[in-house]
Amino acid sequence: MNNMNKLSRIALGAALFGAASVASAATVTFSAIGDADGLTALFDPAASVATGNTLDLGVNAFTASAAAGLFTQATDTMTLTITAPAGFKITKISYSEGGTGSASGGGVSFAVASVIVNGSAAEPIARVFAGGSGGWDADTSISFSEIVTSASLSVTNTLAAFGGAGAASITKSFASLSADIAPVPVPPAVWMLGSAIIGLATVARRKSA
Repeated sequence: MNNMNKLSRIALGAALFGAASVASAATVTFSAIGDADGLTALFDPAASVATGNTLDLGVNAFTASAAAGLFTQATDTMTLTITAPAGFKITKISYSEGGTGSASGGGVSFAVASVIVNGSAAEPIARVFAGGSGGWDADTSISFSEIVTSASLSVTNTLAAFGGAGAASITKSFASLSADIAPVPVPPAVWMLGSAIIGLATVARRKSA
């Protein structure tokens, strides 16, 4: 094997290694995090924390509680933008939330959430307590077949409690968003151009040999 071939293989190996390293280190950017309606601060944008491709949404006293014969509701909407790093696309966005709930004496408490991404709605989620107490959690997601490099989201959640003849309560204690990403496919024309360049380099090398 001549020195030119050795150098070509080394360069190819380095390029592949570099591409794999970039892919493993690539993370999305969460930006423009805000309270959409400005009426309540149950979702707390300032307390939201991003770790890699996951954003833990801040929540602040997100609770609905009702005594006998009363009804209460807590509703808030958070908006944000998720942007993929250069050369990558967003393939899926997932949302999860959870907390605790209780109901007695005919009371009912429930949580309902909706996630809108670039104008399209993910499957809505809901949890209901019609007796007893315990923890609850729910999740939903939306996937993309087309190339999506930036996604504008709104997350709306409503907690409600009707006391009935007893009492009811429900609390959201956590909520998070995560994004899956993948490299944007290289157009066939680029591969053809690369092949042509390699071919020309091979011909030039043979002529100079």
